[in-house]
Amino acid sequence: MQKTYLTEQVTVLVGPEKKRFHVHKELICRSSSFFKSATSAAWARRNKKSIELPDDDPEIFATYLFCLYNVKIVRGSQGRTKFFNELGQLYLLADKLRDLRVANMAIDEIMCYSDETGQAPSWAQVCLVYARTISGSPLRRLMVDYHLHETFAEAGFEELQSLPPEFYIDFFVSYRNCMTDNSVPFGKEVLRCQLSKSKPKCYYHQHDETHPIKDCGGSLPAEPNAE
Repeated sequence: MQKTYLTEQVTVLVGPEKKRFHVHKELICRSSSFFKSATSAAWARRNKKSIELPDDDPEIFATYLFCLYNVKIVRGSQGRTKFFNELGQLYLLADKLRDLRVANMAIDEIMCYSDETGQAPSWAQVCLVYARTISGSPLRRLMVDYHLHETFAEAGFEELQSLPPEFYIDFFVSYRNCMTDNSVPFGKEVLRCQLSKSKPKCYYHQHDETHPIKDCGGSLPAEPNAE
């Protein structure tokens, strides 16, 4: 990292208690289009030195800053459920801040951890993702793909009732696509936690001019069959 990036700082106040964080402006603006807009010339003219994120968790924001500065995610000693929760919330925060690099890192780590443990995110985590993302979100697609083949049958009646209608729509559209696409094996042969081996590297990624696909050496997902 060039030292010229580590000059001017901005203050970010996170959560209802306004926990204070200091971050280098050049670094975060290069990665997050949200902060780039929030620290624009109009913002500077108002001489406002802090940016508020009242609805976000300070701990997740601290994790985000670690990823921003170190370009990696470090696993703690927490259990599966807590780690999946933290990764999901990290993705949601990065997506909100339009930091696609950190969002892609989080989704890759979800897949890697799932591969290693043989477990998928819970139904409660699916509900959280659908409550805080929009239609077409890569994280929604990942939740559907995890639960399409095996996990769906393991849900209890109360869990099924709690799932949002949008999940069922996405689930059955994906089910139909699998049943009509002869190139996709369907059934017990497909492991729900081996998506990283059956999908292109950037299948669940987002890219733009700031975070082009070439930066992570991946490929775009194939267009779905229109027939």
